[in-house]
Amino acid sequence: MRGSTSRRVGPVLHALTVAAALVLTACTPEQTPASAARTAAALRTPADVPTGSAATLQPRAASGTTPAAPPRPIPTPTPGPATLSASPNPVPTQAGRLGSTTISWSTGRPEDGQVYVSEDGQPEKLFASGSTGSQEAPWIRSGASYEFRLYAGTGHSERLAAATVGRPGADTKLSAAPNPVPADDEELGSTTITWTTESGGDVYVSEDGGPERLFASGTRGTEEAAWICRGVVYEFHLYPSNAHTNPLGTVTVTRAEDAPGHEPPPRDRCQA
Repeated sequence: MRGSTSRRVGPVLHALTVAAALVLTACTPEQTPASAARTAAALRTPADVPTGSAATLQPRAASGTTPAAPPRPIPTPTPGPATLSASPNPVPTQAGRLGSTTISWSTGRPEDGQVYVSEDGQPEKLFASGSTGSQEAPWIRSGASYEFRLYAGTGHSERLAAATVGRPGADTKLSAAPNPVPADDEELGSTTITWTTESGGDVYVSEDGGPERLFASGTRGTEEAAWICRGVVYEFHLYPSNAHTNPLGTVTVTRAEDAPGHEPPPRDRCQA
């Protein structure tokens, strides 16, 4: 009985011994059978990644390549200064006719704006629209004051710039008497320049289209020009005080020709 049992157990033990040897052979020198089994399972099964982690949100770059840099944010344009101007200003005087000026504006922004105008403090009226532009105002009345105002958008609430336009009234005058200066035996003739402005002015004079020189200043006044020569054309201009642009009035003075035989004086004596 025992002998038959030993004969049956012997082959089983042998088989177990061989299996154990094969398992030990498959393990690396540093691994035990248990750690080898865990390594094989890890290679077959990917590691769990927490939901919403960076690993699930970012694509994995190909081997040997550098991940693309994120796009740079587009900078927001910085608004420029708003501008509003009128040219000419003040509007030149011409009796019996309306004056004209050109209004130019820029909001300094991509969005549009609106230009309103008020005459002598009356309610505003829409004059023009756009982010930038120029438009003529051909209805400037003598003695009236116009205020142009530039607003942002169409809400008519945020004022960006303003410009006041005026035209000299009936009190603005420039004259010369006598004109032309009569002929006589004197080398130099004489005329009197008279001017009147509403808020101060400067009178300039030029000879034969040459450079202008200051002749007189003040809100109103009378000044003698005692150096009028034959054959010379004198042009007097009345400007707003300290502006020297867009004359408020102009008068041309000449002298009548003398009888033959009179020699003209040196040119330097014919100047203001």
